[in-house]
Amino acid sequence: MTAAHDLSHELSVASGVAREAGALLQAHLRAGFTVEHKTSADDPVTVADREASTLIMTALAAAFPDDGLLSEEETDDRARLNHDRVWIVDPIDGTREYSTGLPDYCVSIGLAVGGQPVLGVVYAPETDELFTGVVGQGAFLNGQPVRAPHAGPDWRIAVSDTEHRRELHATPLSGMKPSGSIALKLARIAAAQADATFTMSPAASGTSPPGTPCCAPPGAT
Repeated sequence: MTAAHDLSHELSVASGVAREAGALLQAHLRAGFTVEHKTSADDPVTVADREASTLIMTALAAAFPDDGLLSEEETDDRARLNHDRVWIVDPIDGTREYSTGLPDYCVSIGLAVGGQPVLGVVYAPETDELFTGVVGQGAFLNGQPVRAPHAGPDWRIAVSDTEHRRELHATPLSGMKPSGSIALKLARIAAAQADATFTMSPAASGTSPPGTPCCAPPGAT
């Protein structure tokens, strides 16, 4: 398994291409685009998703030709299972927010080695925030180490904006911060900007019951 201290080049490449993809997404916002749907009205996709995916996958393949690749917007090549290292890409996490002009979306790139996540990069183009982390080395925001989180009692809970509109707004839970992108929620937790997140809905696979918590401690990106 690749040691964490050997991943500086991987982190640099992933960070650079995430910023490039973010610039492409903003260019599409300025130019305008048509929104399509993959499986339902709740599953939008745009030309920006596809072009950002191509940009990221091409760059990663060029930089790391021996690695496997997996993107939400590409046909899965199961040959990736023959690779010890696999890059996992979501060119736009929060496409619904992106396609409706809301700022809560991001580019998400991760690297797994031997089936275990070792590196993560999340870039939020609208706020120019680059969240990065390597397992065992802590989390960083725009290159600066994340400070220790506050001790409460004013907890900050990152919740789904859809669930907040639908039901959570009527609950007495304090400190809720509605947002769309789950990757950005987790990045903000790792960066000590939020303390926890949860969902009231089952996971896409249907294996997790409503109310299943999903959270990550700061520094665990």
